[in-house]
Amino acid sequence: MRSIRSLLMVGVVGLFCGSAGAVDVPWDGDNGWKQWHPHRDVKAISVVGTQTYFGSGKDVEVDAAPVVADVMPAVAVAPEPVKVQCPGSPPPKGVKLDAEGCWVIDPVHFDFNKAQIRKLDKANLDGVAKALLENPHIVLDVNGHTDARGSDKYNQGLSERRARAVTDYLVKKGVDRGRLLNTGYGEKKPVDDNKSKKGRANNRRVELAPKRR
Repeated sequence: MRSIRSLLMVGVVGLFCGSAGAVDVPWDGDNGWKQWHPHRDVKAISVVGTQTYFGSGKDVEVDAAPVVADVMPAVAVAPEPVKVQCPGSPPPKGVKLDAEGCWVIDPVHFDFNKAQIRKLDKANLDGVAKALLENPHIVLDVNGHTDARGSDKYNQGLSERRARAVTDYLVKKGVDRGRLLNTGYGEKKPVDDNKSKKGRANNRRVELAPKRR
């Protein structure tokens, strides 16, 4: 059978030539079709449309042609807009809004080694209390801080007393204590340089952060 196939091929080799991309696959009685190199003294006929090839020549291993997957181009998906969890009513006195409509509340500052609310900060807290009463879905983080003078242990206690003083003031104005979440941070989170008088004054504060509950 092998010799008959070779003779048939010789008769038609003038009509069909292996294209540059053809892969010759002769019959192997034991293993079926076998890949052959398309060049190097190989006589071939090919049916390119079905990628079926016949031929005889030198047995040379070749890599199979790569298969190109039909991949759809990636489509960019726009992220969903972030829903800002901020109060919607106009800000009362002492409460400003940022570009996203969130409250920007000025911190309450304290004298050195004190936890009493200063007179100049009461107007700010009165506005905060009014805003909370008008927005019952809002709770308030009340975070106390100190400057770096004094021991860590003492400053931790002082920051907690400052946070509690602000909470007590708001409760007296009618705010439910359960909506006020006290935390003391001591001197761990300065916003300014503790080496200067002005920096230390800025660090002696209570920050108020509203959020939805």
